[in-house]
Formats: sequence, structure tokens, C-alpha cells
Amino acid sequence: MYFFYIKLCLLTLVLALTACGGHVSSPSVYHTVEKGQTLYTISKVYGVDEIYLARINKISDPTQIRVGTRIYIPGAAAKKSVPATIFHNEEPQKPISIVQSPVTQPAKEPPLVKQPPRPITKPTIKPTIKPTIKP
Repeated sequence: MYFFYIKLCLLTLVLALTACGGHVSSPSVYHTVEKGQTLYTISKVYGVDEIYLARINKISDPTQIRVGTRIYIPGAAAKKSVPATIFHNEEPQKPISIVQSPVTQPAKEPPLVKQPPRPITKPTIKPTIKPTIKP
């Protein structure tokens, strides 16, 4: 009778594992890249390492992801809102206004004062150590 219960438990376990595909899946999400999003911001919002995301999604250059790319995010229970990153060169340019300033006379330079020439003197060198020659 004891072996019957063991066989029944094993059969129930096998049927339960077969019904769920043999493994219990962890939560995961596919995030679709939108304009202005980077792999860095996506990884920070979902709390996953950027290099890990690049590796599991087979992205060789994380700076070159395109709009519409689906990124697999393991461990995420639900999709999250990822803000767009604004780059400095994408901001709208403000029109440049040129202001005309009134023309003024340049400042006068002070007159040069001639200095008398300095006398030329020959430098004198006084040796402090006498060289000795050893035979």
C-alpha cells in the first residue's frame, strides 16, 4: 500500500510539471524602444544592468538601438514608462539677434617714452674651483 501512494504522488508530480511546460517561468516584459530612449535609461527604469540587457538581447553597440526595437527585460512584472533622453544637440535653436552697438572711437594709446640705451658690459666669469689634472 505504501508503494501505491508513492507511485500516485510521482504520477501527480509528473502530470503537474507536464501541464505547466516543465518549468515555472519568471516574469518578463518586452519593451519597444521609442524616440529618444536609450538602453541606459531603459535599464535604469527597469532596474536591470545595461550591459546585461545588451548581452541577452544580442545588441553589440548599445548606442545604436533604433526606434521600434523590442528589448527583452527579464524579471519585470509589467511595462513601465521610460522617459525620452534629450540630447543637447536636439534642443530647438533660438534665433540669434544681432545688436548693433554705436560706433565709438578706439581708445588712444599713451605715447611711447624713449628710454636711453643701456651700456653694454661684458660678463665676467670667475671660476670658483680650479681644475686639477691627475697624471
